[in-house]
Amino acid sequence: YTITCQQLSFAYPGSGARQVIEAIDLVIPTQSTAALVGPSGSGKTTLAHLLTRFWDPDHGTIMVGTTDLRLLAEDQLRSMITMVSQKAHIFSGTLRANLLIADPEAGDVHLRDALQKAQLAEFVDSLPDGLDTWVGESGSQLSGGEARRLVLARALLKKAPVWILDEPTEGLDNLTRRRF
Repeated sequence: YTITCQQLSFAYPGSGARQVIEAIDLVIPTQSTAALVGPSGSGKTTLAHLLTRFWDPDHGTIMVGTTDLRLLAEDQLRSMITMVSQKAHIFSGTLRANLLIADPEAGDVHLRDALQKAQLAEFVDSLPDGLDTWVGESGSQLSGGEARRLVLARALLKKAPVWILDEPTEGLDNLTRRRF
């Protein structure tokens, strides 16, 4: 699952061809962690979106192992890569339903483990309906930190070998951030 970007360039449509990413070469070896750090607007989220094929590069290639990302079927790509984006969606439904999106076969033990790792188990335990608590439209019944941790728990359940985290602890207090 080594990720390799070669001469990667991209401009958003309608941007007057202003390059957000220009001629990037990047290798992230299997079983490693890489952090992209830079000011707002420097292309970090754009690169994350290219790695998940929300967009395709204007020039260059992105490889996972020896396969060009563009050659993967969408279900292959989605099973291989999980992304926790800055604006991950919470679906109108229960906590359980939102988690089962990642792994429809997950039992309560797996759900509980993911919630524990995402620092959300105590909160869920405090709710009268537990996992069957309704979260509201776009998670309106959750605080920003609770919604963020729900998305993190969902990512943990997916068990994808490649993770892309775009500000995954944004909105979490310092103690929860450190624990996660």
